[in-house]
Order: sequence, then structure tokens, then C-alpha cells
Amino acid sequence: RRDAAAVPEIISLLKDADGFIVEAAIRSLGRIGTPECIDALTNAVSQPGLPFTIMCALGDGISFAAETAMRAGNVGDAIRLYDAAYGAESLPVHVRAAGLRGAILARAPQDGLHLLLDAIKGDNPDFFIMALRTAIEMEGKGTVAKGIADMLPSVAEERKIQVIQALGELGQKNAGAALLNEANVGALPVRIAALRAAVRLGYEEVIPVLTVLLSAEDANLARAAREGLSYFPGK
Repeated sequence: RRDAAAVPEIISLLKDADGFIVEAAIRSLGRIGTPECIDALTNAVSQPGLPFTIMCALGDGISFAAETAMRAGNVGDAIRLYDAAYGAESLPVHVRAAGLRGAILARAPQDGLHLLLDAIKGDNPDFFIMALRTAIEMEGKGTVAKGIADMLPSVAEERKIQVIQALGELGQKNAGAALLNEANVGALPVRIAALRAAVRLGYEEVIPVLTVLLSAEDANLARAAREGLSYFPGK
């Protein structure tokens, strides 16, 4: 029910002994989305030791309420909800990752970018993957690409290929110099990924590098160079 008058009664059901009732109450609060509902949901995520099904219901409720807040132009409420989900260490990681995505996208692009880069640099692999996926959804892709490209040299080697692929997906030529740098040094798979991403961007400064690498001793590197020259945009 989207009935604000029912909110106090629904909130009282959060303490019910029947887990199914609690789950239904949580999702109902999310759908109603009044300030009282938001308070109840953000307070609930901080409780330790919740059953898994209740935590998943909280993820749904927070998502419902945040989407409602965004549609109504209540960006601050949406950010508060998403931040609560992302920051709640007791919640399942997929719920927290969804909170991270929402927290990035709900913010102004520059503020969201800081959160995105922190997640890319962070230790949590699920947040890392979610941040890269979310980068493609953000506004101001040129700024996003530059922010990611600037941090590329410091990215752990085992993560570089995924970051490079994300830069290729973003399609912004201002990432080209960073990709060119990776194409010239480092592990072979990273170099090949960087070459392919630079070609995808149509970054013309990579053409001399591709030409030289046609005669590379490594067959995979030489093949990547041939393919890059063959499929370079507009050539």
C-alpha cells in the first residue's frame, strides 16, 4: 500500500517474530518512501545479526525508496539511502554493491567520480567490478575517463586489463595517452589490451606504435598490431 497513514503500523511490524511479515513490511516502507519510512530503513540496516532474507529485503526496500526519492527530486534522501546500504558492512555484498552504484549515480558527476575512483582503488573486488560498470552509466564521460586514466599507472597489475577495457568502452580520446603508455610497457596481456582500447578510441598516436609492433617477436603482440591497423577507425 502507498498509504502514508499506514506507516506507523508498518514500522511496528519490523519487530514481528514472523520473518515473512518483516520482509513485507520493509518492502512496503520502501514503496511508500516517506521521510519516516526512510528513517526506519536507514536505522534497520545498522542492526547486526539480521537473517539473510531480511537483509535482502532491506536492499529492495532501500532501492524502492531511493528510486522514488530520485523521481521526486529528493536527491539528498536518495543519497542518504544509497550511502546507508553501501556503508552497512553487515549487508550482503551484492546489496552493498548496488548501494555503491546508486550512491555514485545519484551524486553530481564530480562527487560521484570521487566515490567511483575510491572503489576502483579499494580492496573489495565486488565494488571494483561495480565501479567499472557504473562508470559507463555516468554523465560527463570525458571527465570520468580522465579520472580513471590518471590513476591507471597505480592500478594493480591484475586489475589493469579490466580498467583498460572500461576506458575503451567509455570511448574518450583523452584516455589515449595513458593507454599508449601501458601499450609500451608492462605485461604482454596488458599491452595488448591497451593497444586494442587505443584503437577502439581512434587514438591516432598509437598508429606508429602499431607499425613498429608488426615485426614484434611475440606472435600475439604482432597479431594485435596487424588487427589494430586493419580495423583502425576511419583508416
